[in-house]
Amino acid sequence: MIKALFESLSNFFSFAETSKERQSETEVIKDKKKLKKASDISEEILMLAVKYKNCMTTRDQARLLRLIRKFNKNN
Repeated sequence: MIKALFESLSNFFSFAETSKERQSETEVIKDKKKLKKASDISEEILMLAVKYKNCMTTRDQARLLRLIRKFNKNN
């Protein structure tokens, strides 16, 4: 009887631990999806900025090109 009680408690704690692990995995997946979406939006912003590059000062054009290279390197 006592053995069964301890096994039940052990199974409960095992379930709770597994549940927490799955919850963490779900959070990581959600974060990854959000980061991908943010990255896609950033890429659209850069493409829009390139469209108006000729209206920028030479310094801003150079900065834009550096940022695009940096973005492409890390994306």
